[in-house]
Amino acid sequence: MGFLDMFKKGGQKDLPEEKQIKTVDVEYQIQGMFALRDEELLTALRCNPDFELSTQDLIEKGYAGKRVYRFEPGYRYGVTLVPEPKNPHDKNAVMVQINGNKVGYIPREEALDVKKALKKGLITGARCYIRGGPTRRIFENGTSMANSYDFEPVVTLTVIKQ
Repeated sequence: MGFLDMFKKGGQKDLPEEKQIKTVDVEYQIQGMFALRDEELLTALRCNPDFELSTQDLIEKGYAGKRVYRFEPGYRYGVTLVPEPKNPHDKNAVMVQINGNKVGYIPREEALDVKKALKKGLITGARCYIRGGPTRRIFENGTSMANSYDFEPVVTLTVIKQ
């Protein structure tokens, strides 16, 4: 069994507990997300097709009394972490990409640790959950109201415990 095979479902089940590799999930708030423009977000994020429906169609789909989000809530995006040693602001910068698009950075105070973990091969997974963005509140009386909330992207890294 190869090293990474141990992380596949059931890959460590035949090993005694003391030989199993332990991992922990660590969350980081992505920095620099404010610089993205709508077209970049549309490229990087998964859109909710219901968002563009008429208010009446949304009521018929069961959205009365609820919010409909432009981007699919709860969707977890695959993440690529890219160290940027030539970044003019921080030589330890670690860029976060979704679908190959830059969406921000690991916070400066955490970047060095993340960069070291990447170099040692200790990060076995990365995913991103993005909250916020444009919404529409659908009322029972057939009206709607548009809102926009700040994006709150959170990256979760799965790291081998040492």
